Parts: sequence; C-alpha cells; structure tokens
Amino acid sequence: MKIPELLSSKHTRTFLSFGAIQATQLLVPLLAFPWLSRKLGDEAFGILMYMCLLPPIVCLVMEWGLALGGARAAALARDDLDALSCLLGEVFSAKIILAIVCILGALALYPFIPSAAIYPQAYFLAILLGLIRGVSPLWFYQGVGQGAKRLAIQDVLSSLVALGLIFPLIDSPENWGRYFSVTAICKGIPYLGLNLELYFIYRPRLGVRAGVGILKKTRALFAGSFFSLIYNNGSQLVLGYFLSAAQMGIMVAVVKMIRAVGALLAPFTQTIFPEMCVLTTLDPGKSRRILRQSLAGLFLLMLLCSCALFFLAPYIIRIALGPGYEAAIDVFRIMIFAAPALACDYALGAQTLVPRGLESRMIRAQALAAGVSLILAAALPTLAGLSGAAQLPVITEILLAAGYFYIIRKRCPEALFANSSRA
Repeated sequence: MKIPELLSSKHTRTFLSFGAIQATQLLVPLLAFPWLSRKLGDEAFGILMYMCLLPPIVCLVMEWGLALGGARAAALARDDLDALSCLLGEVFSAKIILAIVCILGALALYPFIPSAAIYPQAYFLAILLGLIRGVSPLWFYQGVGQGAKRLAIQDVLSSLVALGLIFPLIDSPENWGRYFSVTAICKGIPYLGLNLELYFIYRPRLGVRAGVGILKKTRALFAGSFFSLIYNNGSQLVLGYFLSAAQMGIMVAVVKMIRAVGALLAPFTQTIFPEMCVLTTLDPGKSRRILRQSLAGLFLLMLLCSCALFFLAPYIIRIALGPGYEAAIDVFRIMIFAAPALACDYALGAQTLVPRGLESRMIRAQALAAGVSLILAAALPTLAGLSGAAQLPVITEILLAAGYFYIIRKRCPEALFANSSRA
C-alpha cells in the first residue's frame, strides 16, 4: 500500500487545509522578521522574541490533552450527533476552566518573568494571544474530517491582515508591544465566530463537572503536552537568564525558523492521526505499512531539507534578519539538524504510541527529555555560549526519538516490525 492510496480526495483536501493553517501560524509571521529586526534593533527585537515564548506556553496549557484526545474522541463519534454535542460541551467547559488557570498562573509568575515588570502591557497581551490560540476548534474539524477548509481560509486571511498591519503600526523600538495586540485581535475574531457556530449547531451543555471530567480523561495527554512545553519553551525561558537580550533574539528567531521547517510535517500527521486511531484496531497490517512508510518518508524529507538549508543559511539569515545578525548563521546551521529527529518524533509518538493508548509510556520519555533539557539549558550556554545553547533542541529531539523507539520495541513491536511475535 502506498501513502497516496490513503489520501483520497477528502484526505487531500484536509491535508491542504492543515497545511495552510500551519503555514499561517509559523511561516507568515516569519515574513515580518526582516521588518521587525531592522526597525526595532537588536535589543527591542530580542525582548519581543523572548516575549513570543509566552503565547505557545499558554496555548499548550489551554490545549491540555484535548488537541489529541478530543480529536480522537471526535473521530470515533463522527456519525453520532449526540456524542459530538456532549464532547463539545465537555471541551468548551474545560477550556473555560483552563483559561482561568492560565490567567491566575500569569499573575503569579508576573514578578519572576524577565522584562514582564518592565513591560506589563506587552506581557499580558502575550498571555491573551496564547488564550486565543488555545481555543482554536481545529481539534474538532480534525476529528470529524470536515470543516478544516473554512478554518484554513479564515486562518490565512487573519494572518495576512495581521501581517499587513504590522508594517504601519510597528515602526520604532518603542511600539514593539503592538505585535501582540494586532495578532490577538486578528486571530480572536475568526476563532470566536467558529466556536459560536459550533455552539449553535450542536447546542452543547456546559458545566464544571463536564469540564473537569474530560480534563481527567485526557490528563495523561496533558502531561505529555506539559513536558513538551518544558523542553520546547520552558528551556528557552531558562536560557533567558544566561544569554543577553540580543542573543535571545537570535535564539528564538532561529527556533521559529526551524519550527517553520517542522511545520511541513504537521499537516500530514494531523490528517493521518484520526485514521490511525481506527486502523490500529481494524487493520493492524495496513497500519504498520503506513507507519513504516511515514517514518522513512518524513525522516528523509527533513534530512534533505536540513542539508539544503545548512548551505543556504547565510542567505536565509541575511534576508530574514538583516545585517548585524551574522552570529545567527552558525546557530541556524546547528539547530537545523533537529528537524530529522523531529520527523521521527511525529511518526513514533502521535502516529504510533497515542493511537495504541500508550500515552503514559510516551510521557515518561517526554519527562526525561524535559528534565535533561532544563539541565542543559543552564549548562550549555555557560560552557559554550550561544553555540552551546543552539545544540539544546538537537539533543532534546534525538533523545526523545530514541525514547519513543525504545518504548515501541518493548511494548508494541508489531506496530513497526512485521516479524514481531505479537504481529
């Protein structure tokens, strides 16, 4: 069986929709980098990039384990309107609870986050942007297999509008904080409209008990998101204590570029994930073939991209950040080789372990990676400065991929190996 065989016209449309969403979330903001880096200067640009770490953290908390758990539940209840209504009620209630937790957490951490007390308005606008991104109904459209096209269109348009407003509104170091207000407004309007539409179509019932119930059901997946948050974003917050604002600007900007490369993988994974939840039980052989092809294909794609971008690094940095950021070239060349390991993480984690109900095992690997990343976030810049810090995501992703492979080999070898005794 070939991968394209699975991607029917329906799946192709879904794939393209998820691709558009990923592009707007990661690639479109990169288009603002040349303008922001030149207009703000390295100090203000560095502070902006550091503050940009906050929305993804808040978004991950808002998503809890619902991004995967909700999508899986929606996929298994596609033809049951009552079940979908109940699911939406649970998720909407959970989102409200999580939003309150995030706001209280932001208030508690306010005195301890570097630059937050100096720029309180920008800090809380960054938190608001994270809350808005966390209520995206993408999980529901992913699960039911329809509606993603509308979300993609609105996501693309809102991102382009935000990009267009950045140029006239952010033209000096003093108004860098407007980045968050512009993006929050442009993203908040379509997400609010789509969620209200789902509410009036399915008429879900909200309640604290329902929200707490689904949070308990998906707490294992949240633990995975939590540890993912630590090794992806928490470790960068730690780096902020050891690197200057200008160096952090380089680090975060390059991380965003690397994640934009990794975004090439997300549409495929998001399209395949609901189907793998079904195929794992109904057709294990077909599931195994898809996983093996997916693992090999995604790894080779990212390896080729990494090699090409390694040689193109000087031109990419010159275009994206401009003069004065030459140090970013070596950082980019080191970090880009996290991409092949990231491809393995996608295939071995979301496509293999989660559909088989092995979230708890996956979380152990993520917890180990998170702990190591925090230690390295303090050690690497102390030992080797900026280049040492650049090695952090590469080491973390390789460690995570190795952990996933070990779990599969021990717990579900039939997922990848046809000759396994369990197959």
